[in-house]
Amino acid sequence: MRRVENKIYYGKTGIRIALSPMDEIVLKETLDDRERWTRITPNGKEKFEPLFENIERIDSKHCIVTPGPYVGKIKLLDSDLLFLPPTWLKGFDTSHLMYMMIKSMRDEPKAAYLPEFVTENRSSVSELNEPLYSFFVNEAFKALKKGIYRNYEHQKIISPRLRGKLDFSRQISLNIRGKALFATEQQVFSEDNDVNQLLFLANKVVLEQSNSYKTIETAQQVKRILPNLSNTKSFKAKKINLPRRGNHFKSSIELAKLIVSGQSISYEGELANTFSMVINLFDLFEKYVSSELFSRDTNYNNQYPLLLTDSNAASIPWSNRTVYPDIVYSSSTKKMVIDMKLKRISNFGPQIEDIYQIFFYSTMINLKSGILIYPTNSDTEQIYKFPLSHAGADKLQIIAYGLPIVKPVEKLSIEIDKLHSFLLKTP
Repeated sequence: MRRVENKIYYGKTGIRIALSPMDEIVLKETLDDRERWTRITPNGKEKFEPLFENIERIDSKHCIVTPGPYVGKIKLLDSDLLFLPPTWLKGFDTSHLMYMMIKSMRDEPKAAYLPEFVTENRSSVSELNEPLYSFFVNEAFKALKKGIYRNYEHQKIISPRLRGKLDFSRQISLNIRGKALFATEQQVFSEDNDVNQLLFLANKVVLEQSNSYKTIETAQQVKRILPNLSNTKSFKAKKINLPRRGNHFKSSIELAKLIVSGQSISYEGELANTFSMVINLFDLFEKYVSSELFSRDTNYNNQYPLLLTDSNAASIPWSNRTVYPDIVYSSSTKKMVIDMKLKRISNFGPQIEDIYQIFFYSTMINLKSGILIYPTNSDTEQIYKFPLSHAGADKLQIIAYGLPIVKPVEKLSIEIDKLHSFLLKTP
């Protein structure tokens, strides 16, 4: 079977892709790894969102798949799977993806790394380096603040002092030569290891090639924490495997591998020689917006519980049921409920299930309006207002705010400022 490239767009179902039986086996084995596809929601709940809801073979060459909410690229044995953003979000590219991930560091959006699928083709796209550098130094700095990575190193020592465990065979040799020394062995912690060498080299590349003042400043902080490993020995970056105690370095290690080998991340296929990685786009958009709003006002909260019942009147376990809106703004003078949706909302209104959800949240908190935030590729924000009324109840208004995210990344912060200002002015 000739190698093929399958384009899989976010939000579409029942997609027909070319998939060899061998690739199907490999893919299904990956999907069995539940931890890889489980993300932690802002209120601490686990949510299983697999790469594919199902895979159904229709002939010897093709399968029908229903994808999950991912963008990215997977290199299989006979084919490539390109998971692309929704077609209505035209213009959304890797620079936006990386920018949103950097801004979401506070909550770490779910990314699934699949380093077992690697291609050997090479090319490069220079404009993608800066977001990659920025992402790496932030991840490395965050990991290093928890402590420098150290591993046990076995040392053989010949010394006039007895240190560690005596090596009898080597000691006999020393005794024969008449030297008054001890031949010993011991295990010591060492900072001179492959992990620190890889981080050191990647950080050195960033310092030499980055044009961003903020990135260079963070890279200097990383350099001050790392041990000085200027005379690094040769090692195979792809084979670096972290034990459990080093898991907090995982993301920075994968990014460092890309930097030292001249690679970068791309879900559009313009870059090859990249390890396979997919990112939960729904999760990313939710955490990007919430992280940006939280940084502007401490009254935004994603830990605002809504109790479904009166615990004094209801029986267990029904009385223990609680829901959490995406964001609730609560101050002494203002309260509002906000929900993020990676969906296209037109002047015809949101989908009915989204109306149910925001209506429920708003009525539970006794509000007159509920706000949906969704992404758009327009130049300016899109605001739609949909009044709701029903017998014997006050009117409620649903506001749909289209947030521009397909713009030069240096302008995206301005759009968040405009969103924050709009929210504070909403009655």
